Formats: sequence, structure tokens, C-alpha cells
Amino acid sequence: MIRSLWITFRTGSQDGKDDNTGVLVQLKLSTGQTVARYEQGRNKVYRELLTHTEQLQVFGPVFASELSDAILTIDISPDGDDTWGFDYVLDGTWSDGTPFSDRQFFITLSEDSPHFEKRLSL
Repeated sequence: MIRSLWITFRTGSQDGKDDNTGVLVQLKLSTGQTVARYEQGRNKVYRELLTHTEQLQVFGPVFASELSDAILTIDISPDGDDTWGFDYVLDGTWSDGTPFSDRQFFITLSEDSPHFEKRLSL
């Protein structure tokens, strides 16, 4: 089972995330069921060339076998114009303490393209 799950964003050198742009990260099973989630609950800027780590809330027991076709989604909800360029690393630990991770580089989200999704490679 997943014991803990967090995501670290590394903002690129050009495009930070404005403080009033919301972020929603979800981990979904192939059935569409959301099993983990992080939602930015307050104004928070992600500045250029800095990292920001956020803890995901895990809903119920989630087993390794269920994550074979899981999809990570990242959505932004800008208030006006905002372009955010970043990489992410999704890290977690299984109940026995074994770590796992997934990563993606060179993502750009904006008011015109606010959604990213990726099938996990665990």
C-alpha cells in the first residue's frame, strides 16, 4: 500500500507560477477513480528556479497492483494570463518503506493549455 505521496515541482528559469493561479494534482486509477490529490488552498507563488514540495492526500488503501495504469494529472486555474514552466518528481513510499518515483521534464501550462496528464512509470 502507499504510505506517503508527495510531488516536487521545479520551476524553470523563464516562467514562474503566479500566486493567484490554482493548482490541482490528482492520481487516478484506470477506472477514473481519484486515489490521491493535492489542491492549492491559498495564494502561493512558485518562483523561477526554485523547488516546491506538496504532500498529496491519499484516499483509502492504494495497492501497487492498482497503480499499473494510473494517471497523474496536473491542472492550473489561472486568474488572467499565466504561463508556468516546470518539471516534477512524484515520490512515494510503500507501507514496507520501499520508495518509488515518477518524473517528467519540460512541462508548460498556461491559460490556453491548463491540463497535463501522464501514465505513471513506476
